[in-house]
This record gives sequence, structure tokens and C-alpha cells, in this order.
Amino acid sequence: MADEELPITETGYKSIFIHHSNLMRWGGVEKYIIEELRHAAKSEAWKFKQESKNQLCLF
Repeated sequence: MADEELPITETGYKSIFIHHSNLMRWGGVEKYIIEELRHAAKSEAWKFKQESKNQLCLF
């Protein structure tokens, strides 16, 4: 969904500077971005944020 948060950024923007040869070694832009998202989604902070969406909050 377009309005969903991403695990790699708090603001919706992320600058990543990668040498072209490294990007090609990782399989190209799309594969690199997908792997970055997968990696970030495994973080404890992201898991907590996702789980807290399922909890009711009175405050």
C-alpha cells in the first residue's frame, strides 16, 4: 500500500550511496532494495512497531 510505513526510514526518505560495481554484484537495484527492506523488517524496533499497531491504546 502506498500509505504504509517502510522499515528502512522514519521519514519516508532514504539516501543510499552505493558504488555501481557493488550494486551489480548484489543483483541490481530492485534486488538490492528488496533485500534492504527484508533486512530492516527483521529488526526488533520494526517488529515492535508492527506489533504495537495490533494493540489497543487508550492514551
